[in-house]
Amino acid sequence: MRVSAVIPCYNVAAYIGEAVDSAFRQTRPPDEVLVVDDCSTDGSADVARAHGARVVTTASNSGEGAARNTGALAATGELIAWLDADDYWTDDHLATLVPLLERFPEAVLAFSRVRLFGTREGVWPALLPEGEAVDAFAASLRRCVLPHNAVVVRRAELLAAGGYHDTLRMAADYELWLRLSREHPFVCSHAVTCHWRHHGENLSRNLLAYQKSEYETRWRLWQRVLQGEPLRPRQTPHSPEADRAALAAALLAIWEEHLWVAWYSRDPRQMRFHLSMRRLVPDTDAAYARWRRRARLLPVARAYDRLRSGVRMLRT
Repeated sequence: MRVSAVIPCYNVAAYIGEAVDSAFRQTRPPDEVLVVDDCSTDGSADVARAHGARVVTTASNSGEGAARNTGALAATGELIAWLDADDYWTDDHLATLVPLLERFPEAVLAFSRVRLFGTREGVWPALLPEGEAVDAFAASLRRCVLPHNAVVVRRAELLAAGGYHDTLRMAADYELWLRLSREHPFVCSHAVTCHWRHHGENLSRNLLAYQKSEYETRWRLWQRVLQGEPLRPRQTPHSPEADRAALAAALLAIWEEHLWVAWYSRDPRQMRFHLSMRRLVPDTDAAYARWRRRARLLPVARAYDRLRSGVRMLRT
């Protein structure tokens, strides 16, 4: 299968060369390396061309989702391997993922893990079992299960699904993976084949803003299911009542999971935020009353934690 490495970029002249070079260094080479320049003003497009990439330019600065849609339409490969312009792949990235899609034709995408570097370090958690085509819907409903820069997706299915919602400035990846997971399996490798540069300009830096977009995405899905749209379009038979009950229960559980994290981290800002998101979660009345009472105890819990910590220090 032909593979297009597609790299959206905006004002990343300092990094785009490294990203393009990593695509050309693949032991399973891509059939093209395409950079989508979203009207950069720092010469990013010239740097990309100098490193050998084909460059297409958007008509105006339109954001990441629109740039990715432009790249998907311009790509010539059956598979699109996304790479962010300030990140880079290990040499075996495509050799690791493309065979998974050849082995599992039912899977819409394959992805690996990424290693963060820069202002934050760590490895993306393994959220799905590796080496098999799996139903990723429940995991994708809870959170974004994969980063853009480590995914290879089937171009035809991506376009058939409508591509990215180009009006979303945050969580466009979460929204797309959730939409695709409703109809198609995913397959992954737990190998780390991508390096994700974390710095002050990363769109994902504002966690609560990203989570708000996730809540809004789930709420839009809830509204469509309320109107009779099947929760899993390819599953039959379809029961609207069962779909509504299952989704309502899942959304409530996700909301309470976030509240438990805020409670155990003793974070009043997170607690206030997630309580405010009840408007985007169905059937929260009883749970909201319980969590309001618990939230009022948060200062007491924080004081108790400090006291216990002080006692432990005295004992040592």
